[in-house]
Amino acid sequence: MGGGRGENGEAGTGQGGIEVRWYDTHGEQFHTKLLAFHTTRGTTLLGGSANLTRRNLGDYNLEADLLVRAGEGLAAQAADYFERLWSNEGGHFSVPYEAYADDSWMKWAFYRVQEFSGLSSF
Repeated sequence: MGGGRGENGEAGTGQGGIEVRWYDTHGEQFHTKLLAFHTTRGTTLLGGSANLTRRNLGDYNLEADLLVRAGEGLAAQAADYFERLWSNEGGHFSVPYEAYADDSWMKWAFYRVQEFSGLSSF
């Protein structure tokens, strides 16, 4: 999960002032795959079963996605869903980046090899 601002209105951890939060799983995977693009012309949603990686979005994995130019109602529902998870409204969904941060060189190298080769499992 990413985007948004911290409770004090300032950008959180992450490069470029982008705050990052983790979905707080307990062994299961957080499997929602949804991108929302908000512009002056409206909102476009991209959702489906493809992981949001170079491998899957670069036509290497033939999973189904759907591109929707959302009307105001659907755009508001998507924004409400994101805000509920981001802010833990009505439950416990996400935690700050530091809760699961792993900045080890081994994790970094493993990720880079997977991304470069396209052999990722994420």
